[in-house]
Amino acid sequence: MSPLDDTHGQGDLDQNEPGSYLPILATMLEAVWPSPGASPTERLSTKSSDDLEWPTLLEELAQRCETEEGKRIASHLPLLRPRQQVERRLREVEEGVGLVVQGDHPSTWGVEVLAPALEYAGLGGVLEGKQLLAISRAARASDDAARVLNARRLEAPLLAEVARDLKPVGWLSDRVDRMLDPEGNLADDASPDLAEMRAQVRRAHERLRQKIDSYLKKPEYQEILQDRFFTIREGRFVLPVRVSERKSLPGIVHGYSGSGQSVFIEPTELVDLNNQLRLAEIEVEAEERRILHQLSQEVAEIADALGSNVDRLFYLDLTWAAAHLAWAMKAARPTLSEGHEVDLRQARHPLLALRQSRSEDGFEVVPSDIRFGQHGRSEPAGTPMVGAADRLSAAATGLQHGPATWSRSPGGEGRVLVISGPNTGGKTVTLKTIGLCALMVRAGLLLPAEEQSEIPLFDRVFTDVGDEQSLAENLSSFSAHLTHIQRVLPQVDDRSLLLLDELFSGTDPAQGAAMAIAILEDLACRGALVVATTHFDTLKRYALRADRFLCASMGFDLKTLSPTFELRPGIPGASYAIGIARRLGFPGTILDRAQELMEGSDQDNLEEILADLESYRLGLEEQKEAALTAQRQADQERIAHQREREALKKAALEAVDQNLTRVFEEIRQAEALVRRRRKELSIVLVDRPPHPGRLEEIGRELARIKEELEERKQERKLAEIAQTRRPLRPEEVQADLPVWVGPFGRSGKVSQVDQARGLVLVQLGSMKVTVRVAELFEPDEADRAADRAAERARPATVAPEAPRRTDEPPALVQRDPAGWLGPQTAGNTVDLRGLRVEEALQRLDRLLDAAYKRREPGVYIIHGHGTGALRSAVRSLLPDSPYVQSFRAGERIEGGDGVTVAWLKGD
Repeated sequence: MSPLDDTHGQGDLDQNEPGSYLPILATMLEAVWPSPGASPTERLSTKSSDDLEWPTLLEELAQRCETEEGKRIASHLPLLRPRQQVERRLREVEEGVGLVVQGDHPSTWGVEVLAPALEYAGLGGVLEGKQLLAISRAARASDDAARVLNARRLEAPLLAEVARDLKPVGWLSDRVDRMLDPEGNLADDASPDLAEMRAQVRRAHERLRQKIDSYLKKPEYQEILQDRFFTIREGRFVLPVRVSERKSLPGIVHGYSGSGQSVFIEPTELVDLNNQLRLAEIEVEAEERRILHQLSQEVAEIADALGSNVDRLFYLDLTWAAAHLAWAMKAARPTLSEGHEVDLRQARHPLLALRQSRSEDGFEVVPSDIRFGQHGRSEPAGTPMVGAADRLSAAATGLQHGPATWSRSPGGEGRVLVISGPNTGGKTVTLKTIGLCALMVRAGLLLPAEEQSEIPLFDRVFTDVGDEQSLAENLSSFSAHLTHIQRVLPQVDDRSLLLLDELFSGTDPAQGAAMAIAILEDLACRGALVVATTHFDTLKRYALRADRFLCASMGFDLKTLSPTFELRPGIPGASYAIGIARRLGFPGTILDRAQELMEGSDQDNLEEILADLESYRLGLEEQKEAALTAQRQADQERIAHQREREALKKAALEAVDQNLTRVFEEIRQAEALVRRRRKELSIVLVDRPPHPGRLEEIGRELARIKEELEERKQERKLAEIAQTRRPLRPEEVQADLPVWVGPFGRSGKVSQVDQARGLVLVQLGSMKVTVRVAELFEPDEADRAADRAAERARPATVAPEAPRRTDEPPALVQRDPAGWLGPQTAGNTVDLRGLRVEEALQRLDRLLDAAYKRREPGVYIIHGHGTGALRSAVRSLLPDSPYVQSFRAGERIEGGDGVTVAWLKGD
């Protein structure tokens, strides 16, 4: 095969920095549109590609593309080179999966290659209607993609970066769609004059029809006409006249029929009408061409932006296809190992995983843990039964040379994985799974394995799978395999992966095993990672002893004599040839004789040892299953207790709801009382000033009820939170403890604890809040991740915290105008857009009053941009407000200058 280039040009970059998507896009486009003189895109050899069924997987990817160009790129998907490009592409596809699952990714349907049309327009050419429609679809898709991905920039920041480079060209789509119908024809209202011009054509056409119909109906013309119809020649209406009667109808001759029996004559009376129709049509054509020329010029002006956008839309199309493919395979993003570790957890063959996703007959794929590389040696699962290890070691001493006889290069532990086991047991499938995963990572595709999986970036992948016999080259299977490996060996280094299936099985077993061991030793010395399948007992024994070798076997059920397709590390596997033959109904007399011949042989000895190990493993599996059964019973009891607790919590919440209903009714009655008293005072006491005492008394009562309501709301909220989170006990709360603060709905860290008063000062991002111990809960990993994301989104510069006197209690909130106020809620946010200034200021004043009473640290005031009048009125009011301590314009993530953030005064 052609080796993959050894490219590590960006190896010194920070691995946490994903780099730009532009080199990836350029590589993809180069794969299908190679530049003159450019080096060919990195590809796989035909043999390795066919061995691993790589084209079949790429076809699955292409089928999920929406655009034809996306399908072309998918079918020629290049292997990426620098590590940063691979890492970025994997993350992009992972972001795409999130959007695909939510059904919120922009469509690229109908986007075509526009380069020829854009180039033609740039040269002054006039584009056709269908070309303009294709450009319109691309322009609309560009704006839609930018809108959707910019709105999802928190969930998909890398894809949003692609969207930010999409130039705004949607106005062209609006213009084209208004002027053209779905078939690409200009609409009547494409210009002010076009409708009238087309009407003139219709009227001229109707006059001609009426006139020519009169000829067809006149009796004196019945004898001279060949038939009662008219036709159009050279754009003019004519009548078919018998050749013998051509002089009977004065007019202009436009030709003869194919039979020569008719002559087409334009009667003299129709000449002027035909001229009028033709002139009207010429005017329409000229107007249509003028409109199309104008649209073409507008396209030419933004041709560069359109071309750039289309390339990015193809890139996004391929991303959605890769995301759909990953979702179907239940794939995840692996970790790119720095060394040579391969750790594929619960890995499945990609094509089999896709078949399982489409299966309606219960088809299942058995996943396997595949682990080799610089991990050290793996031990068999469980401790071997007494005597089995000694017998296994004795069987291995039949080798004439051990690992001590050949040179060891540093860092080679576990580089060769030797897989053995029964025929049809899945050895080749496992081999291809490893190879496809290595290629998929290089192509930026997620792997059908658990997300904790780890795999390096291989620069070269070589395969030797299948029957290589070649009659044309006079090569046997053994010679063909040997020739292929000989051609590959000079290219192998420590960045290579080799997949060798049934190495040298086509020759004498003793010599074939010796050749296989020698080649595997050489490959290990070169630092390559190798996976080889075998039935050679000598190779199995050697792999048990050699430091650079690891053993694994494909599972086999001794009770049913059938393979389980599960990879088992640490021990070699028997072939079970006689047992499988019995299960398939092979004649027993032959099999009995075969068993007699094997008795006493080294082969029988090894098979017996492996059978003992398998029996012991089955015993361990039964013990494990018993332990799991006990664990499941314990889990069921725990769930039952949890449900009982939840029922009790639900009953408590229902009681709180009943109290809330009563409190709401009290508030409603109190507010009604206030309205009645105010009305009475305004009517009855017109001539004398109203006594304020009664109103103050009602106001205090209403404030008391509202305060009680807020307390009960808080109690109910804490009770609801306690259903899913564990409340922290007072003795658990100490400085630097991560906590989740119920009233604020986010995680933070304890700064100070006042055990005497039951108060805790908690750091929430850039602000500190004082809360009760009863409001603290144990955070989970999702809370911590969200808090880290919020920290990254905060501005880099934060004003230092003002010093606090040690004898003062901690304030409710550290109000820092340069910091973050926290999430926007209904209680701290007011939207004034669309209101008159007077109405907006009244609503703002009510919010400030309510927020101050609730002891909110500050408020978000959304006034938008507009003319700026509302923004100016708001910011003119705030300095004079008795509630406001300070204010500033919103940060970008808060809404920018369309939002004002105001901090309120403390008590």
